[in-house]
Amino acid sequence: MAATNPNPSSTDDRARLKAHFDIAHTSHPDRWIKLWDAGDFLPWDRGTSNPALVDLLDQRRDLIGDCFVEDAGKRRRKRALVPGCGKGYDVLLLASYGYDAYGLEVSEKAVERCIEERDVNGDKYPVKYVAAGAGKSTFVQGDFFADAWSAEVVGGGTFEMIYDYTHLAHPGRELPYDDSGHVKVESSERSDPEGLERIDHWQPERTHAIGKDTDWISVWRHR
Repeated sequence: MAATNPNPSSTDDRARLKAHFDIAHTSHPDRWIKLWDAGDFLPWDRGTSNPALVDLLDQRRDLIGDCFVEDAGKRRRKRALVPGCGKGYDVLLLASYGYDAYGLEVSEKAVERCIEERDVNGDKYPVKYVAAGAGKSTFVQGDFFADAWSAEVVGGGTFEMIYDYTHLAHPGRELPYDDSGHVKVESSERSDPEGLERIDHWQPERTHAIGKDTDWISVWRHR
């Protein structure tokens, strides 16, 4: 008996995206900009924050701590970055949990959509902990793999948390990918004093519908 694809549109979308980006990596930012400018094909947009991130913030403070950090003898809010933040749902969620959250997008149009989401639907992200209050949400245009955008970040572009969902960003060092777009395992596990180490890994009970049964959470820290 032949298996039936339960979500054929997702397969079609992936194929279309793969074809759209089947060019040199250096040209990818322009391709993202074209998609955002057109605005009629944004298959990564789920319309809401990732439930897996909600559960991480609620249930795994043993791993990530709270939203404050001691810095030069003073207590301040942790800074969180969401590279490739889309319309900013996860940025606004992190701010509601008390982080000073930054969303980064290569497209000016995407940044405009983030600000629109905050202005129109900000009440969907109420303060989670009254005692901590809300952090700030800031949206920045720039290429994650360049450095210019970090000048717009308080603290010179340093963050206590980076949340990545399908952006294929791996802070710390460049990783090689195979022809299918997956990190080469033998390279990702190689010891690197300037890289990151994974401290936990599990399959979330909740995530976006498209990632059901396939999404995993990994928590990393600097060595």
